[in-house]
Amino acid sequence: MLKGGREFWNVVRECTAAKDRPTLVDAEQLAFVFEARLNPPAVPPPHFDEHLRLYYEAMARAIPSLTVDRTPEQFFTSPFSPAELAVVRVALRKKAADSARGADRVSYKTILTLSNEVLADLFNLLVGLESCLLKVLTLLIEKRIRSWAEARKFFPDSQNGFRAGLRTHNNSFVLRAAIDRARADGKTLFVAFVDLKNAFPATDIPTLWMKLYTAGVAGPLFD
Repeated sequence: MLKGGREFWNVVRECTAAKDRPTLVDAEQLAFVFEARLNPPAVPPPHFDEHLRLYYEAMARAIPSLTVDRTPEQFFTSPFSPAELAVVRVALRKKAADSARGADRVSYKTILTLSNEVLADLFNLLVGLESCLLKVLTLLIEKRIRSWAEARKFFPDSQNGFRAGLRTHNNSFVLRAAIDRARADGKTLFVAFVDLKNAFPATDIPTLWMKLYTAGVAGPLFD
């Protein structure tokens, strides 16, 4: 039996307080794993077309340091507008509560106190810091590229993820519809679920730059 309130709360603190736990994986082990995952392999896998990769690497080096935005809409040249910042503001509100601050100690909450007009003027100066401000600028550029890709219909109808107004649940519905149709017709349905291992480091960056440039991405935002 507990004799008094203090003794009771001491037991509660002992049972609920955070306890030091031994670290099963040290920082050096984590660094070894993530260096391999976040960087391209030293030796390209056999299925890589090495000649094509070297070709794209050479072509990427030939891209001018200053390119010309030839899109009629001027996706990559026109200044950021307050309307674009209004769209980004909606995304920021979801992150503001638990965001980590950068070296400048500016949080998403602070950024949200600024008007869309002030933010547009700031980002049109192309001032990027290793901070929340840089992340917002990156989000603006990403939305420009996404708008360009949507306008050019680069996304296939089957791509439902990472697109406004679409969800990966759509793919579940398509799969269920295909299953029901196969059953109704008495046919066999073959389905493959593909998971690409280390997809990020396997993306060849020079090839990516070259693909974007030849597709029509050029101008200040690309430079």
